[in-house]
Amino acid sequence: VATRCCCSLLMLYSIIFAIIAFAQGTNGGMLIIICMVVGYIIALYMTYGKSIQRSCIIGNITTLVGISATVIWFGWNSGIQHFLFGLVLFNILFARIGIVAQMISAAGVCAIRLALYFYCKFNQPIFLLSDNVSAAVQVCSTVFVFLIIIACGVNYAIDNQNTENKILKYNKELQMIASTDPLTKLWNRYRMFEFVSDYLADKSRFCSICLCDIDFFKKINDTY
Repeated sequence: VATRCCCSLLMLYSIIFAIIAFAQGTNGGMLIIICMVVGYIIALYMTYGKSIQRSCIIGNITTLVGISATVIWFGWNSGIQHFLFGLVLFNILFARIGIVAQMISAAGVCAIRLALYFYCKFNQPIFLLSDNVSAAVQVCSTVFVFLIIIACGVNYAIDNQNTENKILKYNKELQMIASTDPLTKLWNRYRMFEFVSDYLADKSRFCSICLCDIDFFKKINDTY
């Protein structure tokens, strides 16, 4: 679900960016964005099969390559590099990889962002956006980055809550199995001793115990 949300948001953003690029008259930049859209469509399609891990990989590659190419083409003012923060968050929360792999992934994304920053610092973009368009793109990038962060946070919170509810349910079931007789549903010996011990721990309480015996109960057990 998280992969679908992020891919859908990134795809929508890419389409908006492609329209802006087309309006600015740069076919090369629009081609980069279209390739990103295709990559996200493939990743989105794969989430409906049994290739969730591959879907995450394709989404990561599409995002990293697409962002790098877009920043080189349009410059740092395109604002698309901010999506790298969302990518790090997604990989930490949802990528089924170990802690070491997550740290390496985050460090790699950080290195890519720094490399893009210094590249733009010393090189002019291939196509320079106007100030108005650059401001509009920055606002659009910021909004979509926040939407991705919110989507990741909400999905993670729902996932945690569902897991916690399942654990509570299983614990209750295990407690019931461990403390009751499966046939009569009465407390077993362990639960009875536990209750009596807890009850008598309070010295101010008074307790009476009645022991009963049923004659010929073996016949009932044998019959029923």
